[in-house]
Order: sequence, then C-alpha cells, then structure tokens
Amino acid sequence: MDRISEICLALLRFVFTGEALSEEYKCLSNEEGKYLYAMAKRHDIAHIVAFAADKAGVKLPDEVKCAFRKLRMAAFYRSGILAEEQRKIEELLEKQQIKFIPLKGAVIKKFYPEEWMRIGSDIDILVHEEDLPLIEKLFTEELSYKIGIKGNHDMGFETPSGAHIEMHYRLISKEDVTSTVLEDVWSYTVLKENMKYQYEISGEMFMFYHLAHMSKHFKHGGCGIRFFIDLWLIEKNIEYDKGKLYEILGRGSLIKFYEKSKNIIDYWMFGKGADELTKEASEYVLVGGIYGNTEHHVALKHRKKMRKVNYLLKRIFVKRKTLAYFYPKINKYPILIPYYEVKRWLGFLNKEKFDRVKREVSVNMKVKREDVEKAKMLMEKLGI
Repeated sequence: MDRISEICLALLRFVFTGEALSEEYKCLSNEEGKYLYAMAKRHDIAHIVAFAADKAGVKLPDEVKCAFRKLRMAAFYRSGILAEEQRKIEELLEKQQIKFIPLKGAVIKKFYPEEWMRIGSDIDILVHEEDLPLIEKLFTEELSYKIGIKGNHDMGFETPSGAHIEMHYRLISKEDVTSTVLEDVWSYTVLKENMKYQYEISGEMFMFYHLAHMSKHFKHGGCGIRFFIDLWLIEKNIEYDKGKLYEILGRGSLIKFYEKSKNIIDYWMFGKGADELTKEASEYVLVGGIYGNTEHHVALKHRKKMRKVNYLLKRIFVKRKTLAYFYPKINKYPILIPYYEVKRWLGFLNKEKFDRVKREVSVNMKVKREDVEKAKMLMEKLGI
C-alpha cells in the first residue's frame, strides 16, 4: 500500500474510529496533497477526507485545501437537496397509498456520524412495477419531475433541483447471479413504524443487497472505499441473524466475497493482518475508485479470451438487450435498433464521452494477457 492510500485510510479511521492521526501524516507536500485529493475524489469520499484533514490539523497546500473545501461545501448542499426530495417523495407515496422501500444511501446515511458524509448521486426507492404508471403521473404533475430512462430494473427521473431519482421495480438485472434471491425481496420486509406504506428490508436481506451491488461493481472494474465503509456501518447498526445471512449469501454465491470484504475492512480500519488475497483485493479497490478504472474494466471484459478486435466490435455494436436498457422503445419496436445504434454513436461526440472511449480503445490495444489472467484469477478467488 502506498503512502497516499495510508494517509487516506488513516483520515477515515480518525473520523470513524477516533484513532489519532500520526504526526507523519500531518504535513503533505504539494504533490502529495494533489494525489490525496485525486484519490479521495475518485472514491467519492473527498468531503469526508476534507473534514478529517481540517479537524486533525493536516497542513495542505492552499490550492488543495481550497479544492477540498469546495467539495465539502458541495456535499453539504447536495445532502440538503437529496434529503428534501426524499421527504417529498415519501410523503407523496404514503399519501397515494403506494408501497415503497427506500434503498442504499437513503438508509445508510443514518449510520454515518453526520448524514452529509454519505451523499450519493441519486435517490433509490423500490416499488412494484405495476405502480410505475401512477408514479410517473404523480411525479410529473405534482412534483414537476422530468421522465428519464426506463431501464431493465429501474426508471429514472430528474428533479427541478437537479437531483436524480431512480424508482426501482427490480433490485438488479435478471442477468446477475444474485437476481434469483433479490426477486423475493418483498418477502423480507416489514412496515416501518408509524407508517402505512413505507417498508423496511430485513437486516439479512439489506446486507445481501449491498453485497450484490458491491460485487456487480467489482466485476465491472472495481468498487470504491465507500462501499466497504457502508458495509461496516450497516453491520454495526442493523440487527440481523448470522445464520439467516449465510443462508441467503450461499444462495447468491456471495459467501467468499462477504468474508473477504470483512477482511479488507479489518485490514484498513483496525490494522489487522492480511493474507495475500486480502492485500491483492485491497489494492484492486484502492487503485480503481468508486466505479473502477479503465484498465480493470478492459481486463475483465477480456476474461472470455476475446480478441482485441472483437472487443472493439462489441463496444461499437452492442447487444440488443444492452441497447434496450438505454432505449426501452426497442423492446416494442425492434425496427428502431439501427436508429438508436446511430443515436448512441452520436452521443460519443460529447467531449467527455469521446475522451473516455478514446482511453478505453487505447487501453484495449495495450492490454496484456497476464493482466487479464490476473483479473480473472482474482474474481475466481473471491467467488464472483
């Protein structure tokens, strides 16, 4: 583990465990400050690191300190927006007698020292698919939301305040190995106290869902530090039956992944010894960030011994079900596939998307067989 990763994790321990920060981590060079900022931002924890650095008396270069301060203030602001939108949605669904379950950050934020520390990119809520037409009508007419994309397990909305809402009617796509367990999620719910239509998922199923979401990110290039902090705080703050948890984990083939995730948490947060697999998985996470990185993503895509040219062709001409995820009209009108394929290509004219695709193509042409085998072996060892 490099020095910047050590500093980042030490600052997180300062916040979450109260461990004093070592003096050697309190004075950073300009280059180290920039690397710390880049790493924290990549893992979507820059606002927490900024808070910790300020409280622990870390001396940062002015430029880095200013950048951290901006992200911290943005986190406060966004936290307020998401909390208000969540309140409005929950009140509306309750009033209209629509059953719903808040998911992910909407629940996990309550386990953090302060809720603004756990901000996400959106608000996730589970509903029954048959209620979506009414929800669409209510959201557009009463809340002035704009309709986004309906995917294979959720429907998106954009709020006037700039927040993104995902109304899930399935917790994960049917192609995922964990979907058979998650399809039965409503059987693991109870009504929230003093509510008539808001439900809560049992502790065992909530943990399983979090791990299923983690593993999905892991298999597509990596998941960030925040996923592990979430898992640690979930386990600390909810009631669950260990036997029931392992029964569900076994059905979803996630026992190895769960146990190794706990090993990583112990390694990072409590300085416990780590075996080679724990260190390898830890490095994979630290290098990748919240959504992984291009190198990991490409290497994992090559696991099926795909030729580099074939990989490029599959990225240019995506499968029908992948295209339908972004353009659901294809399911009803397959004749529109060529139109939406071209529309997808035109989207790459956006500079940010173009740069990302350009980098992916470059990495694809340079990917080494040993990197592919290494990624493949890591996933197999983790049971995913």
